[in-house]
Amino acid sequence: MKKLTNNVDTMHSDLKETIVFVDSNVTNLAGQLKNHLSSLEMLRSNLQELTVNTGTFQNAIGNIKTTADIYNGRLSVQVSKLEDLKATVNDMNLRVALSACAAYHTISPPTTIKFQNIITSKGITNQHLTSFKSSGVFVCEVPGLYHISVVIM
Repeated sequence: MKKLTNNVDTMHSDLKETIVFVDSNVTNLAGQLKNHLSSLEMLRSNLQELTVNTGTFQNAIGNIKTTADIYNGRLSVQVSKLEDLKATVNDMNLRVALSACAAYHTISPPTTIKFQNIITSKGITNQHLTSFKSSGVFVCEVPGLYHISVVIM
């Protein structure tokens, strides 16, 4: 019986050590779980904040795109106006010159004088020059100020 008592005492002592070891491990694991849970809560909070910030950024990007579209539309209008203005300036800078003489002959009224001899022609198309030679009628192709003088002797 003494041997049985010794065995029971040994087992009791081993069981006590095992219980203390398991209790220590459970305490350590509980602490680690608490730390991990704290980290997970912080990550969840950060994730929620990022979700809110992402929504805010998406709204801001949408507003920027809308504003950019508006400005691009305005810019297109301004570019179109600038092109029109350039065309107008180019038209205004066109130089037109024509000097012509008529052959010497007697004319009886009412007669259109035909200027067959073209001395200088700048900025006038061949179509209008041919028409001017044959009909004596000058067509102002380019808008602007014209100085027309005729000397008849």
